[in-house]
Amino acid sequence: MTSFVVETYVSGGDADRFAADVGGIDRLFRFGVGFLSLMLIFLTHDLALQMVFGFVALMGLGTAATGYCPINDTLGLDTTVKKEK
Repeated sequence: MTSFVVETYVSGGDADRFAADVGGIDRLFRFGVGFLSLMLIFLTHDLALQMVFGFVALMGLGTAATGYCPINDTLGLDTTVKKEK
């Protein structure tokens, strides 16, 4: 068990698993939707809607900031621009 943990840590393990998969236009869109949802939290008085807008804001701003989206990863989508070497 210990050798597996050490080997996985040393070799990098799943390091590329969390590679950026959200590109420029996609990031800008996610930031806009997240910011708009954040503003809607303060404009509505219904707690259920505030929670929905809060979740959307958290997901939009979080994925825009990190450049990683677990849903894109699951579906195999990648909107980043890859440079040919």
